[in-house]
Amino acid sequence: MPPESVRPKRKSTVLIHPFSFQLKRFHGMIGYIVFTLEVKAVADQQKTRLTVDIYGQTYTIVGSETSSHVRLVASMVDEKMREISARNPYLDSAKIAVLAAVNTVHDYLKLKERIEQLEEELNKLKG
Repeated sequence: MPPESVRPKRKSTVLIHPFSFQLKRFHGMIGYIVFTLEVKAVADQQKTRLTVDIYGQTYTIVGSETSSHVRLVASMVDEKMREISARNPYLDSAKIAVLAAVNTVHDYLKLKERIEQLEEELNKLKG
């Protein structure tokens, strides 16, 4: 990662709305990547704006979830990234973020499969 003095001074804003996002811009520097996500929000939902820190970076999260939910999500992402970093201290933050995402999606898919199994069992028991 470039020294603090050469890194772009940008505040990241991430808008949260399930299943509705698109990559708006991709900016890159040698060893430093900045993503800007634009998310389509439902007009009639009230939005919450919250600033959180994830792995040493500040993000403004805008979404329809409660502040406590957004803080919990940010905390869990931060924890996962720090856990991966502790096991792999040679990785840069971009690789750590990708591994955190891969691990999180893996866990999500396993839970989804388990829920589907339980629903099938429940339907069999209902007759």
